[in-house]
Amino acid sequence: MVHHHKGLISPYSVLLMAIYPITEMGFSMYRRKFIHRTSGMQPDNMHLHQLIYHQCVPEDVKNRNARVMPLMLFFMIPPVVLSVIFYQSTVINLSLLVLYIIFYSITYVKLTRFMVPKFLKIML
Repeated sequence: MVHHHKGLISPYSVLLMAIYPITEMGFSMYRRKFIHRTSGMQPDNMHLHQLIYHQCVPEDVKNRNARVMPLMLFFMIPPVVLSVIFYQSTVINLSLLVLYIIFYSITYVKLTRFMVPKFLKIML
């Protein structure tokens, strides 16, 4: 798409659309390889959605697993919407990519320290 519309669409807008899975995979591989000193491809249960499941949704809630998805939308929808709005601006898209990675990292660290961010508490 970017190649076909060269100069009209920022390549970073496409990257911003897929930033959640890219960040999740990169963060997981980094965590396994450098923090836990295991293979970067080994499975574990420290993904963001699993932390949200265990930290943010009480155990006595019915359909607990289904309650995670609305919380995950905070991580998935804004980058896609913003990438569509600012599809032509490389500077804005790069800034949004950096802001997303910072937002993801802060949220992840807080959840690993058992501190649930306020925006994840509103849906309980």
